[in-house]
Order: sequence, then structure tokens, then C-alpha cells
Amino acid sequence: MLRFQLHPGQEVTTEAGSMVARDTHTDMRTHMNAGAGTGLMAKVRAFVIALIRRILGGETFFVNTFTTSSNSPANLWLAPSAAGSIQHRVLRGEAILVSTGAYLAHTGNIQTRIRFAGLRGLFAKEGLFFLELSGEGEVWFNSYGGIHAVPVDGTYIVDNGHIVGHEGDLSFSITTVGGGMMGLFASGEGLVCKYKGKGIVYIQSRNASALVEWIGGRLH
Repeated sequence: MLRFQLHPGQEVTTEAGSMVARDTHTDMRTHMNAGAGTGLMAKVRAFVIALIRRILGGETFFVNTFTTSSNSPANLWLAPSAAGSIQHRVLRGEAILVSTGAYLAHTGNIQTRIRFAGLRGLFAKEGLFFLELSGEGEVWFNSYGGIHAVPVDGTYIVDNGHIVGHEGDLSFSITTVGGGMMGLFASGEGLVCKYKGKGIVYIQSRNASALVEWIGGRLH
């Protein structure tokens, strides 16, 4: 779980449904998962953006913003839907790309945008879209299983079911694990993501697709 201690003037925005507990003097405001604005057109634009993020980005349609309503600090507890680790990252103007559903919370002036990953993202089991987090502030994102930040300078290969996200000057392509047809079909590895450049790749220890297959094999 993730615990925040909010002081007067501080606020944190979270994925809807992630709250576990909070002090009674904590205020919660629910709003659409889009930029702020006033007027009818701004509200329509916010609705469309939130809908796109829900359908394409795997995020919730709404997000919650928490503040404290007194001069005393307020505790807020959050937990992601997947059983895994939570990664903290301080952004100072740079950007980070995370897979859909990995976002948990942020503070500060953070912008979130949907980025098209193309068919390579689909083959990477991360979906056609990534969520880009950028700006000045702190972000928290989660994984299924343990999460590890791997520095990359050159090339690096990751199994396509273990990617959480990446940052820096990195590009990736989909390729086979090697070893010819036996390597593709008999190794149990299948397709992998080959990263090139310099940056950080975030990987997770567990594979959601493997869990689904494991459960499915015991339901027959």
C-alpha cells in the first residue's frame, strides 16, 4: 500500500477506486480524467478526453483529488488493483511512458497523455496505447509482481509480458527470442521486446497472461 500524509495546501490525485482508508478530515473531490477548464466547451472537451482515456488507455473515467480540511495532517492509504509493487518517480520536466492501467497517483503539475504505440505495442501485450506522464511533480505507478528499474545503454531484451514502462531516449521493436522455430514455439518465451538507446526500462516479475493461462488450465 501507499500512504500519503497530506498537510494544508497539499493535494494528491489518484486513480478511481484505489483508496483503502483515510482520516475523517480528508476531503475528496471526484472529477473527469481530463484537464481542468470552465464553460460548456471545456466540459465537453473534458468529457471526450476522459472517454478516450477510458476506452483506449485503460484508465478510469474519473479520478479523485484528496486534500486535508483542517490544520492537522491527514493520512490517506492507496492500493493498486494488481498484486504488486508501487514505483515512485520524481519528474523534473521529463516524461515517462507506462502501460495502460499502471498509473496510481500523482502530485504537482503532472500532465497525462495517451500515446499511440502501434501494432508493436499490441504484440508487446501492452496494448495499442501508452500513458505518458510528464511535467513537474511526483508520480506513482504499479506492476503485477515486483518492479525493477533497469538502466539501458545500447540494446536490451525483455519478455513481452513483463514490461511496465520506459523513459529516456529509447525505442523498441518486437522480435523473436532466437533459436529459430524451436526457440519461438518450444522455449516458452515466444516474442520479446528489443529496446535500443539510453534510458530506463521498468519490468515486472510476474506475467498476467501466464496467470490467465494457469487458471484456465485448471478450469477444464
